Amino acid sequence: MANRLEHASSRYLRQHAHQLVDWWSYSAEPFAEARRRDRPVMLSIGYAACHWCHVMSRESFDDPQVAAYLNEHFVSIKVDREQHPLVDDTYMLATQALTGAGGWPMTVFTLPDGRTFHAGTYFPPRQRGRVPSFMQVLTAVTEAYTQRREGVEQQAAALAEHLVELSRGQHQMMKFSADPATVQDGNQAEGQALDVAVHQWIETTRSEGGFTPAPKFPPTQSLVVLWQQVLTHPEPGPLFDAAATTTEAIVLGGLQDHVGGGFARYCVDEHWAVPHFEKMLYDNAQLLRLLGLCQLACTQLAATGTDPARTQRATA
Repeated sequence: MANRLEHASSRYLRQHAHQLVDWWSYSAEPFAEARRRDRPVMLSIGYAACHWCHVMSRESFDDPQVAAYLNEHFVSIKVDREQHPLVDDTYMLATQALTGAGGWPMTVFTLPDGRTFHAGTYFPPRQRGRVPSFMQVLTAVTEAYTQRREGVEQQAAALAEHLVELSRGQHQMMKFSADPATVQDGNQAEGQALDVAVHQWIETTRSEGGFTPAPKFPPTQSLVVLWQQVLTHPEPGPLFDAAATTTEAIVLGGLQDHVGGGFARYCVDEHWAVPHFEKMLYDNAQLLRLLGLCQLACTQLAATGTDPARTQRATA
C-alpha cells in the first residue's frame, strides 16, 4: 500500500499519513481507481484545526479493523477543505440536502463518478442513541452499493438534479444583477426575498438567542443584515429586539473568550454557556464587522431616544 499523504503539501493530510487506510488525496486518480475496482468512494473532508476531525481520526481511522474494511470495500479520499474549498462547498451542499445539517468532519459516499448517494458528519466508533457507529454506516453503504445498486444510482441522480436546480436558482440571481434590462425586476425579487428572510429571522429568534437549538453557532451574516435593517428601517423596534437578543448572547456568554479575547466557533449548549474550544480567524473577522454595525445602530437608536426601553438597552 502506497503512503500517498506523507509528502502532501497539506498539514491536515500529513496528519493521516501514519494510518493503515489506503488514503488518496483529491484528484481524478482515485475516482478512476473506483471505476476500475467498481467500488464506492468515501471522502473524509476536514481541516487541521477541527477538533472532531481529530476525534474521528483517532477513534476510527486509526483502528486497523476499520482501515482494513475501508481498503477492501472503498476507495478512500482525504480532503483538506482549506485546500479545496470548492470541493468542500459542493459536498457540503449535498450533505445538507440529505441530512438537513453539515459540519466537519464531513463523511461523504459517492459513486465512482463523484455523485453523492449518502453523507453525514462525525460518526462515533460505537452507536450512540440513534447515531450509528462508523462501521455500521460502512457496512450499510457496502450492502446498498452491492445489493441495491439501482436504488443507489437513482438516489445519486435525484440528489444531483436537486443540486443542479439550486445552482440554476443562484445563476438566475446573478443574471438579475448583471443584465441592465432585468435590474429593476431583479431588485424587486431580491427585496421580496430579503423581506421574507428578515421576517423569518424575527419570528424564529429564540429567547436565549439564535435561531436553532444547540449547538449554537453565531448566525453572523443574518445578524449583519438585521443590523443593517435597523439602521435604515423607519420603525426598527422588532428588528432591533431580534438582532440584540442574539448579539448579546454572543458577546456576554461563553462564546467570547473573556480572558484571552476572540470568539470560539460555537457553544455546545442551549444557553451559549459552554464553548467548543476552537477559534477560527474567519469567524472572528466576520464578528468584527457585526459588532461594528451593532455599535453604529445602537448609537443611532440612542441618539433618537424615541423608545426609552430600547434606548436603555442600546446604551447598556
